[in-house]
Amino acid sequence: MMSNLSFQLNDNYTNKLKHLPNPFPNTPRGTLGYITYYRTYSRIKNYETKELESWPETVIRVINGAYTIQKDHITDTKHNLGWNEVKAQESAYKMGKYIHSMKFLPPGRGLWSVGTKIIHERDLGMAAMNCAFISTKHIDVEFSSPFRYAMDAEMLGVGVGFDCAGANKIIINKPLQYDIMNITNKIHTAWKRREEEDLEDVIDEYLPIITSLNYNSIEINKITSDDIIHNIDELKNIQSLKDHIMNYYKESEFYIDKERNYKYLDYELDMYKNPVTDRIYVIDDTREGWVKATGLLLDSYFCKNQYTIIFNYSKIREKGIPLRTFGGMSSGPLPLIELIAALRYLLDQYIGKPIDSRLITDIMNLIGRTVVSGNVRRTAEICFIDQYDKDGIDLKNYLLPKNQYRLDWSWASNNSIKCDVGSDYTEISERIKHNGEPGILWLQNAREYGRMIDPPNYKDMKADGTNPCGEITLEGTAYKEEDYLIDSDYVSGGEVCNLVEVFINRCENLEEFLDVLKYATIYAKTMTLLNMHWIGTNRIQQRNRRIGVSLTGIQQFIAANGNNLHILRDWLDKGYKRVQQLDTVYSDWFAVPKSIKTTTVKPSGTVSLLACSTSGIHWPESKYYIRRMRISNNCVEIIELLKDAGYHIEPAVGQETTTSVIEFPIYYEDTNIKFEHEVSIWEKVAMLVMVQEYWADNQVSCTITFDPVTEGDQIKHILKYYDTKLKSISFLPRTNSGYAQMPIEPISEEIYNEIMKNIKPISYNTNMTSSFEEETDNYCSGDNCIYIPKSK
Repeated sequence: MMSNLSFQLNDNYTNKLKHLPNPFPNTPRGTLGYITYYRTYSRIKNYETKELESWPETVIRVINGAYTIQKDHITDTKHNLGWNEVKAQESAYKMGKYIHSMKFLPPGRGLWSVGTKIIHERDLGMAAMNCAFISTKHIDVEFSSPFRYAMDAEMLGVGVGFDCAGANKIIINKPLQYDIMNITNKIHTAWKRREEEDLEDVIDEYLPIITSLNYNSIEINKITSDDIIHNIDELKNIQSLKDHIMNYYKESEFYIDKERNYKYLDYELDMYKNPVTDRIYVIDDTREGWVKATGLLLDSYFCKNQYTIIFNYSKIREKGIPLRTFGGMSSGPLPLIELIAALRYLLDQYIGKPIDSRLITDIMNLIGRTVVSGNVRRTAEICFIDQYDKDGIDLKNYLLPKNQYRLDWSWASNNSIKCDVGSDYTEISERIKHNGEPGILWLQNAREYGRMIDPPNYKDMKADGTNPCGEITLEGTAYKEEDYLIDSDYVSGGEVCNLVEVFINRCENLEEFLDVLKYATIYAKTMTLLNMHWIGTNRIQQRNRRIGVSLTGIQQFIAANGNNLHILRDWLDKGYKRVQQLDTVYSDWFAVPKSIKTTTVKPSGTVSLLACSTSGIHWPESKYYIRRMRISNNCVEIIELLKDAGYHIEPAVGQETTTSVIEFPIYYEDTNIKFEHEVSIWEKVAMLVMVQEYWADNQVSCTITFDPVTEGDQIKHILKYYDTKLKSISFLPRTNSGYAQMPIEPISEEIYNEIMKNIKPISYNTNMTSSFEEETDNYCSGDNCIYIPKSK
């Protein structure tokens, strides 16, 4: 834990939190939550002993971090709003109790980053956010900025939505080239003449060549003989660069699969044969370095009169080196090499042509794939395509030969369309019936309405799209022409969202529910005080202050109340009004604008696993099922603990040497709860509509599963009937074509009982250690946003 935070919970409250009852029941569901916590959220607190935080220590770290953000804002001399330490201690302790008992939880991003150096020393507030959205509509002036933004956010663990509004706004240019060998000879000749002529004369003659050779060039009026020598040395290094990169190519799955993919890397390698280039860019071994290299390549095609760039990857650390700040292990440079290679190849096919939705999506998806393979985090993307863009809507139709090249990266985004209310949904419904895509966003409804039961308020008219799971409407740009006079790589940027989950099923009564909402709202509002390193993102956040107080465990709540939906509706309505009241109070306290929107329902993922809760609005899959978890083989202590307790563990298919899969047998004891296959498609949509009407002024994220044979033809009628009552919706056909190691696999009672014969209670050790911090799940949402590719 950081000891230099401005707020520290006092010893009395700290001890109380540490002695609260263990919230993880000693059942397979409780053990799943316990292991999820240690695998995903517990930070290494001592790098010498490699000891991990316990749950109470994580809670204390998070509330210390959250109240530090508050205190620093309140006591800033520019604000001088008045801080009351006694009340802050009481409030922080109450928040800590609710988090510890899992009445509400910060998002996974918050559990992992708040109270750490990432937020409080490196000032990377974006790392505490769930998701973001970026628009390409100003690509003709922002050029690579939307793509750099997406890559930067994703490398910080933030899921990203994007649109294709920039289609047809720029022409892809062929980068200019110099013949390096000819230039080298000229520079050598000039250098030999240095005794006969003044150096300044040589510089004047060859200055355009010299400065173009080194992209990180010295100031023109300070060029020296050493700079000329440096450029000549860089040219000599081209052959060694080629050899260096070739070694990584040989490790690549692309290199092995030459028939489909080697052309991309082979094309990139040609850049190093008798090179015709004028720039060698040495990539820094940082997140910023990867992002800038990608942006430089894109801008060499997006902007006129740019020069071809050769990349030097030699500074990037080798594969397998621990990453202390963000956790996990280094991937080495290979994922970035593959990204640059594929981008260069695809862009060259567009020379002289306008960028279109296909190329925009390919670039974003390639970035997403790189982050998944090259960083320690999974990520999620959603692509919004105009409903009249037939080629864009068809991007995942792999029966079309022109789309088959996309198989290696198209999984990186869910593809959705922006639909007009009152559209003809016949053709769209046929697509959805077969593969579940596209999802649908009625942007008009999202812009004009808060809750759909209330009159339109037009608060969100600048919104352009949503986060990857569709529960938060977001603005895509804060572009202003004068911004581009600012000397910064982070001028642009879209909007981010921060969510917090209230477990309505764990609240004992309405009074407690309304009190829990207070502390959930405080946490969410506090996160809007964080600084974002993208200027445009800051501008949007500081005026919108958008938050997302989400509910989860809804189906368990309904079952516990005798399936009486009137009780749920009453809690939703009273809860929404309570959040509006609280937003007014805390906006006044922080002296910031009220939040443009405040409530939502997210799908939930690993956070709901911690609390043994159903996810968001969703119904559980089955009364008995196996829940599989992927875990690094480096987590030896966890693997041995579970193996000794009788849990089945096996190598992950395709990642046998690095990853294991653990199987948890799960049983829902709730007697009244309905299961996913027992609920009709119409009932699911009706539930979605009710929660959108009485709770969410953002959106409700709910994937409507359906039987494609008996219910597929109903989709067009549902869309027509409900398009004035919803803002977004997605569907997924239920099939029996399972694949290896599915996250959830229904089983019979007999199989469950047989498995349970071997399961023993585990000892909940509070001194867990790890070889490194592991973060392998998606913080945007639940399994709906995590893609696990089927074997080819």
